[in-house]
Amino acid sequence: MRPLLFSIALCLGSITLGQRSGLGAGLIVGAPTGFSVKGWLSEDKAIAGALAWNLGHGSVLRLHADYLFHKDGLFNVESDDLLLYYGIGGRVRFWNGDRHWRNGDWHDGGGADLGVRFPVGLNYHFEGAPVDCFIELAPVLGLVPATYFDLDGGIGARYWF
Repeated sequence: MRPLLFSIALCLGSITLGQRSGLGAGLIVGAPTGFSVKGWLSEDKAIAGALAWNLGHGSVLRLHADYLFHKDGLFNVESDDLLLYYGIGGRVRFWNGDRHWRNGDWHDGGGADLGVRFPVGLNYHFEGAPVDCFIELAPVLGLVPATYFDLDGGIGARYWF
């Protein structure tokens, strides 16, 4: 019975990759560093997000969610598994009383801020495996408590269920 269940799971994983559907969960490293999730809404649209923290000065908890559009066939590769993506989303950060870097200066004390993200990246799905990897840069326009410019970026990998 176990070999049959394993075979079914393997086939479902392959179908998920081919259809660009399902839910993936994994890790992102950079700014932010933490847990990454992505869910496909259609063949070329997805929602992705992260629950993360900064590894630099101070303790900062970060949450972001992005609505993404994907384009394939833009690169001279034989596989359709390399996708360019771009989108728009939101980011919120919370920090405690440690000294931290924010808006181009050092600050003491706790607080929170809110910004709009504009992510751009590359996503690669490994053929025959329920795994993908990605690299992205996301300019951020801070809105609250002040207007500022920031840049998020990271690399990551996800397992697809």
